[in-house]
Amino acid sequence: MPKVPTEEQYRQQSLSSIRYTDNMTSQNSIRRYNRLMELLLTHAPLPYILNELVLFIEKEKPGIIGSILLLSDDKNHLIEGSAPNLPDFYNQAIDGMAIGIKAGSCGTSAYLGKRVIVADIESHEYWTDFKAVALQAGLKACWSEPIIGSENSVLGTFAMYYKSVKVPDDSDISLILEAARLAGIAIERTRAEKHQQLTNNIFDNLPYAIAITDCNFQILQTNTAFERITGYSFNDIEGLEAFMLMAPGKSSEYYREELSALDETSSRKEEITSQRKNGEDFLIEQTITVLRDSSGKIDRYIWLFDDISERKQAESVIHHQANYDLLTDLPNRNFLLERLNWAIRLCKRSQSKFGLLVLDLDHFKEINDSLGHELGDKLLIHAAERLKSHIKGSDTISRLGGDEFAIMIPTLADRKNLEVIAKGVIQDIGKPYNLIDQENLSYTTASVGIAVYPDDGDTIEALFRSADQAMYSAKEQGRNCYCFFTQGLQQKADSQAKLHQDLKVALKEDQLELYYQPILNLETNQLDKAECLIRWNHPERGIISPGLFIPIAEKTGIIKELGCWIRDQACSQVKQLINNGLNIRLSVNVSRLEFWSGELVSSFLDNMEKYSVIADFLTVEITESLFLKNQKEMTLALSNLRTLGVKISIDDFGTGYSSLSYLGNFPLDELKIDRSFINGIEGEERKQSLVEAIITLSHKLGMKVVAEGIETKGQFELLKSKGCDYAQGFYYAKPMPAKAFTEFATQHWIEANSKYAKPQKD
Repeated sequence: MPKVPTEEQYRQQSLSSIRYTDNMTSQNSIRRYNRLMELLLTHAPLPYILNELVLFIEKEKPGIIGSILLLSDDKNHLIEGSAPNLPDFYNQAIDGMAIGIKAGSCGTSAYLGKRVIVADIESHEYWTDFKAVALQAGLKACWSEPIIGSENSVLGTFAMYYKSVKVPDDSDISLILEAARLAGIAIERTRAEKHQQLTNNIFDNLPYAIAITDCNFQILQTNTAFERITGYSFNDIEGLEAFMLMAPGKSSEYYREELSALDETSSRKEEITSQRKNGEDFLIEQTITVLRDSSGKIDRYIWLFDDISERKQAESVIHHQANYDLLTDLPNRNFLLERLNWAIRLCKRSQSKFGLLVLDLDHFKEINDSLGHELGDKLLIHAAERLKSHIKGSDTISRLGGDEFAIMIPTLADRKNLEVIAKGVIQDIGKPYNLIDQENLSYTTASVGIAVYPDDGDTIEALFRSADQAMYSAKEQGRNCYCFFTQGLQQKADSQAKLHQDLKVALKEDQLELYYQPILNLETNQLDKAECLIRWNHPERGIISPGLFIPIAEKTGIIKELGCWIRDQACSQVKQLINNGLNIRLSVNVSRLEFWSGELVSSFLDNMEKYSVIADFLTVEITESLFLKNQKEMTLALSNLRTLGVKISIDDFGTGYSSLSYLGNFPLDELKIDRSFINGIEGEERKQSLVEAIITLSHKLGMKVVAEGIETKGQFELLKSKGCDYAQGFYYAKPMPAKAFTEFATQHWIEANSKYAKPQKD
């Protein structure tokens, strides 16, 4: 067996060997070599070049079977490059082999980056795992040379196989070195071309415009997006200075000074106005990056920019929508909060003050419901325009939502200045609105609350709370006025908040109780009816008037829960009265909010079913303010109640916002004359005439009449003489708890039946 030289011996041989091309003598060899060079120079496909290279080597050295394997992208495996004369099963067996020691000649060579000579495959330790397949292919020797790239990295291997045990000579070493060199050139050139092609594709297909300039800003290259965005082709602007196209008004000196300070890893980014070829201005976001040569001098500039006109326009729209009211185009709450934060920071630094006015349109909900939402919106737009006339400079007016507005006066002069603004706002808002035509003018007023920073609150939340409390105080004072925040209002607000919490507890802990005030039938002198009146037995404050806690319940929404409790107690009492043989109808009051919750009818049904009570024993009392709602919806709601058998009574007639004409439009059964008409009626003929007219009109419309607040015998007799149907008041009976009312009604029934009992026949 031939003696195999050591690796060091082969290294010395290769260094002293003459390149194979210098020894080529035959014309065929020269032609084949030139053909191979031609393939390299004409950028032929890599598989074709590698295949020709293997065939060239095999022809130059008969008996050789050539093979080229390429290093995979993960640098850990060898994949098939070209081996046209090796058996397919062998190529498949080694395709994808992991590199490493004992991975055959090629796997070991790629791993070590050195030439590996195996003269006898069968006995060499490197071939232990691949010996069987190699011998099956008839392969006995394998010399493998790593293909090294220009950066000394392994690209693959070139192998020479023999079907006999063989040691290479000098010509073999020269040949394998030349083969590996040519393979390396082909691989790197192909990869470079692919990289360049990929780079060019990326360059041309980027959605951003790119211009490459020299150190004097003269344009050397542009991409497709550049022409699409600017309208300039490369031929139009080749050699021009880039700043003339991308940043009008900024000179080359400006950019040279700014960019000279940048290093290779930094860039300059800015948003500027540019101009297209057609003269159209547009916004761009421009990034300029500096490229320097090996000596550190500026070699190139890369100008990358994007048309951000649409994005900026969209951002502007989004910002406007986020900060302005869509209906009135006034700043919204978000915008106002930012301005308030700014004003607070300013006032803290300057130790100054500013004012906040919060205003609400009076009865706007009723107007909106009666006229319709379209005209309601139109009124809001007109009101907003009127409010704008009262602001100037840094003042801010905002629509907070619904019919609520706010005005911030950051340059507060004094209290009188705020009063002047508030009075002007109230005066302008109170002027008539032509929403339909001149013959159908609409009216509204404003209630204004005023708070001052930091006196009435040193945070936005506290300041708004104070202004709101002042506004509610203005409403309580009759509306169409303004009110400054005071500590008294704060105490009142705190008291109402405490009362609200206590009311929640009262519902849970049975602190509430229904009282019943009898209503006498003036024709029969019978006790036919009674009104249910809620009482609150507070464990600490004693009896709390409904006039105090009912408005809080309506304001906070707890009135719905309270109404359900009242109806439950009323139906329970009806059941108790029936069990005692007393057929007495009970009247329950229904809040405006509760009436429009949409749950009133179902609530009545649930209570009647629970206590097996028929609707004939129940009456609903509503106030005139409900008539300001949409009449069609109002009629439907009342009709649904009457369909159940529930009677409908209008309470406190003459004190609301309706007129007598409404009485003919709604399904009403009963009218209750407010106590204000009864008080002093004995000595006032005008009141007597008015009450008599109400009674007559009601009877004409098929309604019964109840007079409230009767406290004297004279009032009682007078109303009876006027034809009034029922009397309610302290003269007849005061409100009383359930047990006392049952006893009173029983005694009344006994006395009435005893008085009118017919004598027995003999």
